[in-house]
Amino acid sequence: MFNLTDTLARSAVKTQFTLPHVIALYVPGTVSVNVKTNTAEFAKNVAAEFARLFGGSTIRENLGYWISDTADLVEETTREVFSFASDAALSDNLATVLQLAESIKRDLSQESVLVSVDGQALFV
Repeated sequence: MFNLTDTLARSAVKTQFTLPHVIALYVPGTVSVNVKTNTAEFAKNVAAEFARLFGGSTIRENLGYWISDTADLVEETTREVFSFASDAALSDNLATVLQLAESIKRDLSQESVLVSVDGQALFV
């Protein structure tokens, strides 16, 4: 079985540090659940905040589908904003990320906004 710690210990190249967590906020590509809109500025603002909180961020576009309580099948392009994080940074800043998701949910009139922590989905 692969063990990252053991493999790095045997490597000739030494890493500077590791960040064991990944946190992401998915910025919807719709408003009012299923009306397509340009949310690039929302994603840029989230990316800037993530960079401030975690030291850096990346935006990735995804095409996704989900079943809405009010609009059946919704197709949308979401912008996944993610950062790698230390234990301390994740612990210190998770509440801020959840508040940011709540704000986006309200501003875009969404049923929910997805935050992912280490692959675990949190629907705000």
